[in-house]
Amino acid sequence: MDRDHSPPIAERLAARFDRADGRWTLSNPTFDVLTGVVRALEAAADPPTIDVLGRNEALREFRDDFEVGCRASALIRDDLLRLRVAECDTLSMLLLTPTEAQVVISLDDYVDLFTITDDDWVGDVSDEITAEFEAAEAYSVREPPLDEVFRTASEELGEAFAVDFGAVLEHAAEEGERERFHAVTAALLVGASHGLQNYAVGRWLEGADVASTASASRYKTALEERGVITTEKVEVGLGRPRQRLLLTETAEQSVADTSLERFVFEAFDD
Repeated sequence: MDRDHSPPIAERLAARFDRADGRWTLSNPTFDVLTGVVRALEAAADPPTIDVLGRNEALREFRDDFEVGCRASALIRDDLLRLRVAECDTLSMLLLTPTEAQVVISLDDYVDLFTITDDDWVGDVSDEITAEFEAAEAYSVREPPLDEVFRTASEELGEAFAVDFGAVLEHAAEEGERERFHAVTAALLVGASHGLQNYAVGRWLEGADVASTASASRYKTALEERGVITTEKVEVGLGRPRQRLLLTETAEQSVADTSLERFVFEAFDD
């Protein structure tokens, strides 16, 4: 094997994916490597389609990382990523291209690639993994495409809301704790900071496939009980009055003392 030491996963893979031909296959990746694949596919100018054959435990982590899950969903929609679930008990983490195979060794955010020079072995393993991929069950990422999240947020709740929602998401990523990001809590708190109607925020969350209105209602009640948000009635003509989301005075002071994204980020753990 020839050792090819790389910089961080996404950067290294993006260089490999750029203007690559054909369909590539990745077997038995960790979630860190999957995250790198998602970032690399986004960064590459003309990337290949990546078929991923992974364990359920690794693929399920998309559900705990809203941002990466949404980014993966957009790639799946654009036919740049296909996910299949399998046991992978006997499979190493391999990256197969139309011309070569590499063993992938990852540590945190870094990756080493070892090119396999045994052509017969590569051919046999490629055939085996391809067959397993075609026979495996497709894995569905539940999160909506990230570009659709921001497009619908801007259209339905306003550009200012979309910008602040994105700032909270980016802040979680910068802190290295994307898994702490909670989309419903963030939407309600950002909505309250802009004085948006609870009905509109809940309708957007459900329409964007982020969460049901019932789920949004439960989190709203929890935030009210914690003294973080409050509501006021809004007359809408015919029909029942609606509720406007507002931050409490204490929450407003916390935002003034730090920032909206810091305040919302810290609220995820409470």
